[in-house]
Amino acid sequence: MKRTTILLSILFLLISSGVLSQTKPKQKPPSHAEINKMMENTMKESGMSKEEQEEMKKMMKDMMPALTKSNIKIVNYPEFTDNKQLIPKRDAARINAISKKALTDADVTATSANLYNKLMQKATADEKAIISKVIAKEKTGSSLMSAAVVAFLQGHNQVAMGLAMKAVMADPKNANYQNNLAAILSQSGYPEKAIPFLKKLQQQLPGNSTINNNLGFAWLKLGEVDSAKRFYAMAAIRNPANPETKLCGGVLKELEGDPIEAVRDYVDAFEEIPNPFAESMINNRKAGDRIDKMDFEKLKQHITIHEFFTKEWTTLPQLSNSVNGFNSDQSIMYGYDMMYGKLDKKLEELQEAAGADLNALYDKGEDEFVKTMLKESMEGVNMMSKPAAYITKMLGIYFQEMTQKYMQELAKLDKFIDEQREIKNKSGENDKCPDYDRRSNAYMEAVNPRIKEFYQKYLDDYRTWLNAWCTWRWYLTGNIRNTVLTEYINWTRGLLSLHQEAVDKLEFDKPACVPQKENSPANIADLPIPSFLCPVVVTMPVGLEALRLSAEAAALDNNSFGIKHSGGAMPNATISFGVGKGTITEPGLYGTPYVKTANGSINQSGFNYTENSGDFDKSPSREFTSEELNRLIEGELNLKNIEKMVQQAKLTRQLLNKMMTADCSDKNKKFKFTVRLGDIEFEDEPNFTVTLGEIEFEDELEFTVTLGEIEFGDEPTDTEGAGDSGIKDLVTNGIQTTINNGLEAAGTMVNFIRGLFD
Repeated sequence: MKRTTILLSILFLLISSGVLSQTKPKQKPPSHAEINKMMENTMKESGMSKEEQEEMKKMMKDMMPALTKSNIKIVNYPEFTDNKQLIPKRDAARINAISKKALTDADVTATSANLYNKLMQKATADEKAIISKVIAKEKTGSSLMSAAVVAFLQGHNQVAMGLAMKAVMADPKNANYQNNLAAILSQSGYPEKAIPFLKKLQQQLPGNSTINNNLGFAWLKLGEVDSAKRFYAMAAIRNPANPETKLCGGVLKELEGDPIEAVRDYVDAFEEIPNPFAESMINNRKAGDRIDKMDFEKLKQHITIHEFFTKEWTTLPQLSNSVNGFNSDQSIMYGYDMMYGKLDKKLEELQEAAGADLNALYDKGEDEFVKTMLKESMEGVNMMSKPAAYITKMLGIYFQEMTQKYMQELAKLDKFIDEQREIKNKSGENDKCPDYDRRSNAYMEAVNPRIKEFYQKYLDDYRTWLNAWCTWRWYLTGNIRNTVLTEYINWTRGLLSLHQEAVDKLEFDKPACVPQKENSPANIADLPIPSFLCPVVVTMPVGLEALRLSAEAAALDNNSFGIKHSGGAMPNATISFGVGKGTITEPGLYGTPYVKTANGSINQSGFNYTENSGDFDKSPSREFTSEELNRLIEGELNLKNIEKMVQQAKLTRQLLNKMMTADCSDKNKKFKFTVRLGDIEFEDEPNFTVTLGEIEFEDELEFTVTLGEIEFGDEPTDTEGAGDSGIKDLVTNGIQTTINNGLEAAGTMVNFIRGLFD
């Protein structure tokens, strides 16, 4: 199986090195020679010997068609080697064409209608057909904006603009819809049409960092650097967590001749949410080593982590620490021995079952094995693969550090136990049985708490790391022939061994001079082994629509609007989530969760924020006095308002976390949760079946979420911090999605029509 081992080790490296992420738009798939070159570099970096490299080349020779086959989901993005190239030349004509008239509420509808009519006159036939199909079915502002965001992500910019305009016309007072329309206009190449909407919003919400970020982006797209700098600075002061503001601010610092501060901004943005666009900006400044040294303690606050292994894996038995409790202690220890034996047998059976498919394939011959494995691995590459490559690389580095630290700390613990054992065994000439018992008790009281403290910490560290690893490892290529599942079972064995080591380390002793009988084992509940049958699925709610971010290559195509991927580029942007009609959320601020799209990849951040995490404390309420804060945001908020926004962000995180699962046996699984003041309690059993377009009221304060659709079982009282436009709004509008514009390399836009709105 030597060649098999080489193949399985190289698959990860091929994905990490970007075999499928070519650099120029609409270019042909890479040639055989180009792939050979990339493979050669990858194998050298992997430390393979020349003999192994030659063997690998022979194995891969017949696989070139699979590698060069175009994948509609893998879009090529333009290369840029100088970050300053991201800023276009100043376009005086378009700047002068910007309307000087400040929009009023009444102007919003008329302006949107005028833009829509001009769009429908010049848009391409296929884009107009999608718009007409959607508006024939969807009538509400919420459903139209949901469809607009889906079209935006799927690369249908003209469709996204048209549907966003119709959403604003349907609900002209919704500030979030106006922001999203402006963001889509800017990202589609028409920033001069976005600025009037954003200027109106900036007057309404002068401190909102998303509006200021989008204003800065719009001016930057026009080459108006001074105006862009001013708005990005305002956004950065209010919200240092916004990755788009960090990246754009860094480019402006490069222009000013300060590359050191620029790199700091780029790295900060990458740490907020790892993505290939930020990596390119860092590498252009030759600072790639900075992102290789990311701290897992910081990383785990930002990445999505599904809890495969629960807190039960950190629980250790409480022994009596007394010779008088020997019978009970012995019974507990025997019970744990039996439990470990059962789990070990179960893992062995799972491993045999998981390996059966792989073994059957290998029995067909190594050539067939190699062809099938490589083909399936390439087909499994999806929008989550690039972030997963970064994250698993960092997790691998951290695991080595964690293991090394564990061994060092274990040596200190063993030394302490040996010292205490020497004290226990140091007997006097006239010692009696009670003296032996007293020293045994003192020994157990000294060492057992230290043992538990040590192992509970490392069990929790291992558990958290393993949950992160199992979440992201799957996204690289999917569970090809159960290879990932087999790997997970082996990691589970490691965690089980650590738990067993901890229990075996605990000390118990029988009384001196007192005969003891053999005790029967206690009934110890099995540690819960996760089900790894399906990959983690994160539901991305767009209004009442839900998009599934998973290992499926066509994840976003499964939308109710029938909007398929255009074959063009997904925009670089950040989409944040919140509750409350018209709420313009700010990614990361107050713990607000969000997703980052970059070069065709998607990553999520903020799902794991807690009030006690250092990253959550980036909100202004923790950094400024109330006087400073009020001056900063020009009276827009007070500390009470901020607490309300904190609660709204908390509610959103709870909703999103409940919509993340690793069990896809029923893709339409419903979740019931009970709403109380400031709290949400989740249960697994559905309360009732959701009926689309209807709200059914019952006596209990319960409602069901089915892939983004929300119904109340009873009219709820206000959830603390959510407000009237908060929890109740979820029924009709779902979770609000807010678009934050992000930088794009030149040549990324598709279907741009110059003079579209003239």
